[in-house]
Amino acid sequence: MKNKNLWVFGIIILVLCFGAGILIRHSNENEKKDIIPTVNKLRGIADLATIETTYHNVAKYDNPGTAFLFLKNNKKLWIEYEGTVKIGTDISQLQMEMDGNKIKVTMPHSKILRKGISINADSLDKDHYYSDKEGLFVSDITFEDEKKAYSKANESMKKETKKNTILFVQADERAKELIENYIKNIEKVNNKKYNVSFEYTDD
Repeated sequence: MKNKNLWVFGIIILVLCFGAGILIRHSNENEKKDIIPTVNKLRGIADLATIETTYHNVAKYDNPGTAFLFLKNNKKLWIEYEGTVKIGTDISQLQMEMDGNKIKVTMPHSKILRKGISINADSLDKDHYYSDKEGLFVSDITFEDEKKAYSKANESMKKETKKNTILFVQADERAKELIENYIKNIEKVNNKKYNVSFEYTDD
């Protein structure tokens, strides 16, 4: 009888251990994993911080040419246009380091983005062109003349944008704010507090 009781007791212990093992495994499987910030995610967020500024201006091309005796050879081309300049972070240079609850974001200051200057094609129609020729030996306005006018327009927009330094400050702040909001959302999900710092590589 004593041996039988020991055998039953042993079976109960085994069942309890087996059940406890299942519960522990189930608990581990259902345990919520922390969301880890990634540099690619931060780059995508910083890319959204781009600021656009629009210009309405006139591109001028004036070629005085050469003079023959007392006759002038001159041609002018004026093009009224709308252009856009994009300012933002070079996301390829953005880096992130994470050590425990410390997150360090390293990135350059905002600048005019590569291919960030463009002229609105819809604004270029015959009603926005003005050309004039003076002289007997002046050729018609060519595609090369138009390219030179567009080049001057691009340089003008670039120069004007660089003068407006507040745009670059706003782009920096916008990128920083979006990244901080992303980290705050992760804090809520993970129920953790992160210490985020920023460093600019071109300071």
